[in-house]
Amino acid sequence: MANLQVLVVEDETALRVIYERILVKTGCDVQLARDGHQALQILETFTPDLMFLDMLLPYLSGFTVLEKIATVPRIANHTKVVIASSSKEYERHIGLVPDCTFILKPILPTQIRDIALALITAQQTT
Repeated sequence: MANLQVLVVEDETALRVIYERILVKTGCDVQLARDGHQALQILETFTPDLMFLDMLLPYLSGFTVLEKIATVPRIANHTKVVIASSSKEYERHIGLVPDCTFILKPILPTQIRDIALALITAQQTT
């Protein structure tokens, strides 16, 4: 079975590094985007199994990214999206794509690991 494909969309460099280290240790293949524009560029050719999406991003907001992927069935129907934000107001956007959850920042390394491992386990049982 192929490794879990993950896209992390986070503008804070230190957080991107934390995500990447944890996810790679978990056996994931990771792509990183530092803003909404870069995320959409990556998503033109990459369909992640899992995406961690910050909402407060430069250039294009996480909300704009979420709206865009909601119109792309290849992504919307395949990708589990985890909105990670320090503002609980963004939790209301989880209904834009079928498999979307919300985590209030600060996100713990164990949460990142557990989310990835749960998806890996679910894929192995199907």
